[in-house]
Amino acid sequence: MFIVYLSLVIVIFSLAYLAFRAFKTYKDMKPALKSLNETSVRLQGRMELLKEETTHLTQTQQAIADDVQLKKESVQYTMDSVKAVPASFKQVWYAVKGMNVKNPAVSARKRSGLK
Repeated sequence: MFIVYLSLVIVIFSLAYLAFRAFKTYKDMKPALKSLNETSVRLQGRMELLKEETTHLTQTQQAIADDVQLKKESVQYTMDSVKAVPASFKQVWYAVKGMNVKNPAVSARKRSGLK
């Protein structure tokens, strides 16, 4: 019976020693865990900032692309207008000189006998 009590005492002391070591380990790890949590919070804040900056850059990029498209269309319209100037100038020149106007609409009216 002595061996049973001795075994029981050894088990109880082992469990007590295990609890003591676990508490001491937890107490020693507490500053490291706190530091890891603070680092995690800082990283989360930086991730949120990066997401906001990415959204802002995407919006700015879209605005620039829209502006470039608008200006491209404006320049294209201007170029088309400039290309049409020589033909219009010829028509005005011929009209001033009293020559036949080379406008298809005017030529069609002359052929049909309309003025």
